[in-house]
Amino acid sequence: MFVEGLEPNVTITTVGNEVLVGGDVVNITDYRLIKESVLKAIGSEGKYVKVIFSDAESLTSSVIGFFLKLVQKDNIEVKMVVKKNTLMSLLEILGLVKIFNVTLE
Repeated sequence: MFVEGLEPNVTITTVGNEVLVGGDVVNITDYRLIKESVLKAIGSEGKYVKVIFSDAESLTSSVIGFFLKLVQKDNIEVKMVVKKNTLMSLLEILGLVKIFNVTLE
């Protein structure tokens, strides 16, 4: 799960189909932790997942690509909640707000 020399920057808490991601998403280890947690949450609840990014100001391309695959290929409904304006702005610029059902809280 971990890449040698790349410690995770994120903490993840999963309850049912909700995944709370704390910290900045900056490396492949973070991506792998997010992917594993989201897939487990989907497996336990079906075709829906809610992901809350409490601290992230951006997302890596691998994380964005993973969520795009979930929505567009796997037909998983993603509800994304972000707490930082900078992440919301990034998702708006990329045209992903509607695709990921993003809300800023």
